[in-house]
Amino acid sequence: MSTMNDTLSCFLRPVDVLYVRGNKLFGAAGDHGEALMPPWPSMAAGALRSQLLAAGGVPLEDYALGITGVLEGTLSALGSPENPGSFRIAWFSAAQVANGQPQPALPIPADQFVSAPGEKEGRLQRILALKPLPLPEDVACSSATPEAAVLQTTEQAKPASGWLLNAEGIAAWVRGETLDAEKHLTPMHDVWRTETRLGIARDLATGTAAEGQIYTSDVVSFCADGDATDGGFLAVVKGLAPEVAQEYLTAAFLRLGGDGRAAAAEISAWQLPEPDWARIEKERACRIMLTTPGIFAGGWKLPGVDEDGVWHGPNGLTGRLRCAAVPRHQVVSGWDLAALNRPGRTAPGTGHPKPAQKAAPVGGVYWLDELDGDIRGGLSALMHEGLWACMDRELDAWSAQRRAEGFNNCLIGAPMTD
Repeated sequence: MSTMNDTLSCFLRPVDVLYVRGNKLFGAAGDHGEALMPPWPSMAAGALRSQLLAAGGVPLEDYALGITGVLEGTLSALGSPENPGSFRIAWFSAAQVANGQPQPALPIPADQFVSAPGEKEGRLQRILALKPLPLPEDVACSSATPEAAVLQTTEQAKPASGWLLNAEGIAAWVRGETLDAEKHLTPMHDVWRTETRLGIARDLATGTAAEGQIYTSDVVSFCADGDATDGGFLAVVKGLAPEVAQEYLTAAFLRLGGDGRAAAAEISAWQLPEPDWARIEKERACRIMLTTPGIFAGGWKLPGVDEDGVWHGPNGLTGRLRCAAVPRHQVVSGWDLAALNRPGRTAPGTGHPKPAQKAAPVGGVYWLDELDGDIRGGLSALMHEGLWACMDRELDAWSAQRRAEGFNNCLIGAPMTD
């Protein structure tokens, strides 16, 4: 973990396979539990907060009850279960170790199209960029933006699956450069692989195997058949004092994912890539890409956009939402373990589910132009504080917890070069 002001980067290296579960129920005879990859950032938030509380000697039951005074000094950044403090996850992604350092890997941005190789191309892929274009007057659609993201190609192309954008590709996207498949793509199976495990339900009354209750579930492995590379997750944490991170997280082992499988916390020097600010300010335009799921009051719609399509950002920055490329929504939920002992919430020892909320997936891209005001300051706030920086009008009772858990984070990219 590396520190810079109140920011640290932490590599979570699993020491065993992980059960990375989503919100789909399973448990009946013959059911299959699917793995959710990449997982929600709340998985890292829960693991890191739990480690900090345990290492700091905080009585977990008192913390769950919301008793004031159990957090002292710098651990006060963790706040309470109802009102999280300044601690939050500012980045969370899968990661692959290259040259001894963890490097992030993201799903392909929605403004990029990875084509499957043709017969004449062998194994080579191609990456084609979608461009915002006004639709012809005789074309009608339900688009809520002035322009639509259009794929322009003279050849037929099928989309390819199973690819991730590597660290070099992420940096190139941020700079607005044309992506190259050979340099900027990493096969998903080189970062993680899934395996199927057999499970047998247990009869809680007798502690023995339940009759006929056999099921299967996915596990995620980051060890690719003995290859030299390995992987895990990269998490960037903000709001925590550097000395606390060094004392409580260095060489720590966390309980990560289902069944509390172990993962080691390790030092990482990785930092968020900076865009070409000079180009953004000159062209008064940028792109915003979701790096964690976006939970917005307007569904897919970028927070801060009014009925006239004018975007109101932090630091008085304004602009126009020119276009958007956002994949089909997903549903984010979870289980609130800290609620297990809070009076009036549920029966002791059970916790309760978090609300199910629609979310814009990782990789969703928004094009902004006609930027006016403090361009660098406003966009930097988005990059380092997430889209929460322009969501004052959209906050609800769960927003503070979702913010701490790492949702609504983004990268700022310069406009694409022609």
